[in-house]
Amino acid sequence: MQVNIVSVESVEEEAATIKAVEITKEIFKNIYRIAVPLKGNPLKELNSYFIRGDENDLLIDTGFRMPECEEALKEGLAELGSD
Repeated sequence: MQVNIVSVESVEEEAATIKAVEITKEIFKNIYRIAVPLKGNPLKELNSYFIRGDENDLLIDTGFRMPECEEALKEGLAELGSD
C-alpha cells in the first residue's frame, strides 16, 4: 500500500486554484452560487446566490464591504451575463 503525504499548504493552494476557476456554479435551474472570498476571515468565503427570473433577477447576500468581495461579485455576475 502506498501512502502519499501532502502538506496543508499544498492542499490550500490546490483549493484556491479550483475556487479561482469556479466562481459561479448553477445549483438548480436558474439559481447560481457565486463564491465570494473573505480574505483574513476564518470563514474563507461566503456564498452569494443569484436567481434569474423571467422579468427580474435577485441577488442574495452581497458579501462584506471590501474591494475583494465587490470584485468577485462583479466577476461572477459578468460570468452569468448580468450587469
